Amino acid sequence: MNVRLKIGQQEVKLDLSDRHAISILRTPGEHLATTDAAVIDQALQAPVDSPTLEDFFRPQDRVAVIVPDKTRMCKVHTILPILLEKLETRGVKRENILILFANGAHSRQTETQKISILGEKVYRRYTNDENDARDEFVATILGTTERGTPVAIHRAVANADKVLVVSEVNHHYFAGFGGGAKMVMPGVAAYDSIVQNHRLTLTGDGDFHPLCFDGNLDGNPVYEDIVDAVQFYPPIFFVGVVLNEDGDIFHAIAGDVIQAHRREALIADGYYSIPIRELADMVIVSAGGYPQDVNFVQTHKSIQHAYYAVKRGGVILCVAECGEGIGSETLLDWFRFPDQEEMMKTLLNQYTLHGHTALSLQKKLDSVHVVLLSLLPSESVTRMRMVPVLTPAEAIRVAESFLAPAYTCYVLEDGGKCVPRYVM
Repeated sequence: MNVRLKIGQQEVKLDLSDRHAISILRTPGEHLATTDAAVIDQALQAPVDSPTLEDFFRPQDRVAVIVPDKTRMCKVHTILPILLEKLETRGVKRENILILFANGAHSRQTETQKISILGEKVYRRYTNDENDARDEFVATILGTTERGTPVAIHRAVANADKVLVVSEVNHHYFAGFGGGAKMVMPGVAAYDSIVQNHRLTLTGDGDFHPLCFDGNLDGNPVYEDIVDAVQFYPPIFFVGVVLNEDGDIFHAIAGDVIQAHRREALIADGYYSIPIRELADMVIVSAGGYPQDVNFVQTHKSIQHAYYAVKRGGVILCVAECGEGIGSETLLDWFRFPDQEEMMKTLLNQYTLHGHTALSLQKKLDSVHVVLLSLLPSESVTRMRMVPVLTPAEAIRVAESFLAPAYTCYVLEDGGKCVPRYVM
């Protein structure tokens, strides 16, 4: 059986023996009979808990438009021209509109990457900037959340009269779902604010918080802290989308950044959750190609999803380009500790960004083998206690070396988005 999986902008072919029980995990598929523009227009006509876009914005408003960075898919180049035209028709002056990329603490983008996200016309016609979390002079402190997170966000957002947030809504392995208010905190927040918010992934003993997982918002301390910070922001109008497996807009919503986001999260959960009735000996997972495998921090999300479908003692074979490296300045350093207990103890007092990512990965490695086919240096993969491989043939051979001759296997084609759910 030949399996083709996305890696970066290309595909890789894996040859699997037909003697194994192999199942492909994918969404049921939803091919639309309408256009992206029609889906967006329908959402704008019936905003959730909010005036319409035309009534929300006034001609004299200074508007900050927040969009995803290179690590997220959203079809911004399709959505944004629709929204910007409506703003200008409303009377908002082009010079009063700033487009801001929600980089969070991610690296800066090239001009080519920014044009790819916005589209050439929007990029040339509108002023844009990107969040630099480590530039202390860019952020404005607006307050403090109940959990002690300083609400320091990009001054273009803090000083705006209104904010327009555009994002995809999909599963996030510790915040529950991405998009929505998460586009502001941590999307356009200062580094210390991001660290404090992400630290909430940990319990008092340094373990991963049991309510910080894919698809869960209720009681999730990271998400609740994000929502708490909204009170300090200028008024926000939100446009959120769920993309299908072809990258088209399957569903869209507009309106209040909290309530509309929660409704769209239900749509995303229903679309991308894949029920399974048994665990497999091996899960072969692709992060879904670029940008979901742009670096290892993003790739880890697909390993998390694969983990839900594999037996303890089994193997996750992950296919991800990681063309921009690890994606974190601190992740590798956490693997200087011999085990998760030492990692947990240190995280409590010396937490750094992505320390919880290291802990999450280590917890998986304590019960499964992870084989990684990527462009990362072998020494980096080995340091993170995974097994590096260089070719598809080597990947299968090494993965099978951990398994009995007769094994079961799932292939998770779009691991960055699809979430297997074990059901009895």
